[in-house]
Amino acid sequence: MRPAHDYAPEPESPADIYAAYLVHLKRRRRGNTAYTQAARSFLRRWPQVQQWADLPLDTRLAANCSTRPFITFLMVSRRLQPGYDYLLNRKLASLWHELTDSCLEPDLNQFISAALELGFTQRVASAIGSQIIARLLIQTGRPLADLRESDLQDLLNACDIRQMRTGRGARHYRSTTHSARQTLFHLGILDSEAQPAVTPLTLDERMADVPATLRPAFVAYLQRKRATCVAKTVSSLATRLAHFGRYLTAIDPDIASLSALDRAPTHRTVHRFTDHHRQHRHR
Repeated sequence: MRPAHDYAPEPESPADIYAAYLVHLKRRRRGNTAYTQAARSFLRRWPQVQQWADLPLDTRLAANCSTRPFITFLMVSRRLQPGYDYLLNRKLASLWHELTDSCLEPDLNQFISAALELGFTQRVASAIGSQIIARLLIQTGRPLADLRESDLQDLLNACDIRQMRTGRGARHYRSTTHSARQTLFHLGILDSEAQPAVTPLTLDERMADVPATLRPAFVAYLQRKRATCVAKTVSSLATRLAHFGRYLTAIDPDIASLSALDRAPTHRTVHRFTDHHRQHRHR
């Protein structure tokens, strides 16, 4: 059973928070006078700890190595929502250690169990849990069952802001957010299933570079092939036809129909098409 002091009662005095932090450090067999002095200094400056989240991001990130463990404690005990900007810009290397016996641990264990049921490996499930779900639980202050689609979108919006601010991309966050959404739907927490991570192009879009006069015939042919061929084969045919269409555009921009095509009397045309195909593929 989780100790009652892992929860953040309302209201709570700085002395109560400090006492809870000492218990937290003792349980983890860590800490020293630098940690406790940093915690006291923090509570003197911000007795209402949530006010710390109103500071500029650079100031929040500048917290020293003695203060950061206290900030992490405040986050995992639902005493502090530091902002997605902070959560995305700070590496939480010791997060799993700090989550042990915390009020967030049962929700994360539930999520990881559901991810394993969906076929994710333990390593991937844990990564999704720490990278996405832990941050959502910390920032929203709500349990797993109360997470919403808008919470995931808020995290992705913060990723966009970080990219504009620092130039750092967020592909891994987008990928793991998609997987998190899948798992939350599996748990019945979200109402709609995650959309495919990559939406395939339609046949019309695949044939965009084919002359407009030939495009309907190419698309119709591929649609017919769907009746007898697997999707991968049709996709391969579409790739080759698209290359062929670009080749026709290059040698005869005014071609009006397939009936205008003649068999090449020599292998010269075949070689020209092959060269064109190779050049396009390597661009």
